[in-house]
Amino acid sequence: MSPVIGTIAGTFITSLALLGGEASPGQAQFGMAAYFYAFTVSGAFGGVAMTGAAVIILRTGVFARWTGWVGLMAGTAAIVSIATLLQNDPAGSFAAINGFAWLAYFLWIAVLSVAMLRIPRSAI
Repeated sequence: MSPVIGTIAGTFITSLALLGGEASPGQAQFGMAAYFYAFTVSGAFGGVAMTGAAVIILRTGVFARWTGWVGLMAGTAAIVSIATLLQNDPAGSFAAINGFAWLAYFLWIAVLSVAMLRIPRSAI
């Protein structure tokens, strides 16, 4: 679901780019604001998914425990970053938390993907 949510968030800024500079100031302002809010909400959604997966990792031991703890911390930070909507500042502290949480989310997915590839076939 993460790519779907990210794509929805990206459609606002992409639509402005496709207008090729022909967007009115109001359209540009709306597109940028919608992108900001959609990106924030999608980050919180990713945090919910990451937190759920981290709990499963910690309970089952399917991956190294540190991956569960990292997922739990980054997922919680992503959920907390929904406060960006209250702060309403793309350069604010909660927006920075959201950005770092997105980075952690993608790195975490990469680490788990490599870990899955390293699972012996006999364990599958």
